[in-house]
Amino acid sequence: MEQSPAVSVGTTRRDWRAFGEPRLPRTPGRCRVERAERHRVDTKATCRLAGVVTPTRRIILLAGLAVGVARGAPLHAKATPQARCTSAKLKATARQTAAELGCQAKAAAKGVPVDTACLGKADAALSRAFTRVDRKGGCAIAVDSGEVEALVGPFVDEIVTAEPGGGTKEGGKCAAAKRRAAGRKAAAKLSCQAKAALRSAPAGAACLAKAEQVFAKAFRKAEAKGGCVMVGDARDVEQSVDGFVARVVALLTGTTTTTTTAPGSTTTTPGSTATTTTMPGSIATTTTTSPGTIPPTTTTPGSPITTSTRGSATTTPASTTTTTQPTPRVTVVAVGPDGAFVFQPDPVTVHVGDTVRWEWSTNFHDVTSGSNGVADGKFCSPGDTNCAGVALSIAGDTYEHTFTQAGTYPYFCKPHYSSGMVGTVVVLP
Repeated sequence: MEQSPAVSVGTTRRDWRAFGEPRLPRTPGRCRVERAERHRVDTKATCRLAGVVTPTRRIILLAGLAVGVARGAPLHAKATPQARCTSAKLKATARQTAAELGCQAKAAAKGVPVDTACLGKADAALSRAFTRVDRKGGCAIAVDSGEVEALVGPFVDEIVTAEPGGGTKEGGKCAAAKRRAAGRKAAAKLSCQAKAALRSAPAGAACLAKAEQVFAKAFRKAEAKGGCVMVGDARDVEQSVDGFVARVVALLTGTTTTTTTAPGSTTTTPGSTATTTTMPGSIATTTTTSPGTIPPTTTTPGSPITTSTRGSATTTPASTTTTTQPTPRVTVVAVGPDGAFVFQPDPVTVHVGDTVRWEWSTNFHDVTSGSNGVADGKFCSPGDTNCAGVALSIAGDTYEHTFTQAGTYPYFCKPHYSSGMVGTVVVLP
């Protein structure tokens, strides 16, 4: 009998037709031994071709899985509704930021004003995304698209100001590349944070490092082509991007930091809900409250402990009862700590009636309410007067402002605005 050619593991469909008989269909759940009229096909080769897991392979796979578990391979639990909400909103913000700076990049490349329709499309996409996420439920913190846009808008304007086109074709192309790179870096880092939110873990170092590398490469490439109005400003833009990402993450996760300043003030640790209030000579009370509640009240010695939340109060009977109103909170913000052009912490979230106190760590800074480097006259150091002028303070100086209306209040340092020294105060009802 004539010998048929040997069948190798790499046999293709066309090779099978050469034997005079088309390849038979697979049988689900088992390996079919295919026979031709004049030859026998090797069973193991056919199994490998069909991609079927044989009993032997199944044992090997299960053993490998057991070894992985024994070595502590991470098995991630299903993300909570709160984590999915936070992650989705971070992703939507990432897309919004990249889209708006993409609009600004196109304008710079063409040497024309930015297309408002392009910006409007990005805003509408953010609003739809937030509405869709909120409709699904599970969000622990109520943050709407308007609050996020209040952070995105000033950041985009800051990058546009830092990367001007200079009125030339070459300058416009360079500015476009840098604006686009800044937007992509912000979007990449926010995406890293979104992935981390699903795992309830810090953002991956490798993910963040990749965003840094891509950004640095894009800036070097843009400057190598020549014509850039600004050169060697990658570090300043990086600081602006990182500060913006930190503000967005803080807003969407509800993490704020408040420093204890004086008797009668409140101390809150980042991400916690435990609040402690102490008055001179009084009994300290610690109460766990939900986000958005007023800090608990205090009592004098001999009086009952009174715990108050916004709109309600509970008093333990005693011989002498003294009920106090919620104490306004004082939040301290450091101005230029360690010589950095930042306000720390940022952003800060307070309630109507609370006070923010800025304390200068270094010289020659100011605090001016407004955005895009333009004062709006709502508040400014050192005394809320002549906000359009420049009044710089030095280390050791302080400035306070009490907020009486709910809203989002962006502010900046006039001489260092272009270096990213901006901040935001979010005032809740």
